[in-house]
Amino acid sequence: MIFLELGYNEATFLEIDNKKSNDMDEDQLRSAIAQILSNQKKKKRAFISFDFDNDEFLRTAIIGQAKNEDSPFDISDWSVQKPFTESTWEQKVLARIKQTDVVIVMVGERTYTCEGVLKEIAMAKIANVPYFGIQGYSDKNCPVPYGLETIYQWTWPNIKLLIDGNR
Repeated sequence: MIFLELGYNEATFLEIDNKKSNDMDEDQLRSAIAQILSNQKKKKRAFISFDFDNDEFLRTAIIGQAKNEDSPFDISDWSVQKPFTESTWEQKVLARIKQTDVVIVMVGERTYTCEGVLKEIAMAKIANVPYFGIQGYSDKNCPVPYGLETIYQWTWPNIKLLIDGNR
């Protein structure tokens, strides 16, 4: 069927099928798909900032949450594996942040000392990309890194609200 050739998912097909897609030509089908997709809420693309040396678990956990069916955000794994002293690191990270809708700072016990995270927060400001911090561990002291006004509790309702700009 045309919808598969066009790369659309099963949910979109089911909505189209209810509109008798077999009676539509390709242009009508494309138009119907476009209408459905424009009515669906677009997921925001998120950049995850975290302390690579101490909080890999936090990154993995938030990526897992992004896979939830009702997640309001997607994450492209753009982690920069090389040390931040590399001459092009800042340019690469800034370019990646500019391609996202929001920066999520995963805050652990030592994040406030992590130069890479502090630079990513500053880059989000420069790029005019909204950002917020999430307390990575509810049972640990997670000081607020410079550049963040506060950090928020890590709950699924909070994440959804924060992604939608409620801060």
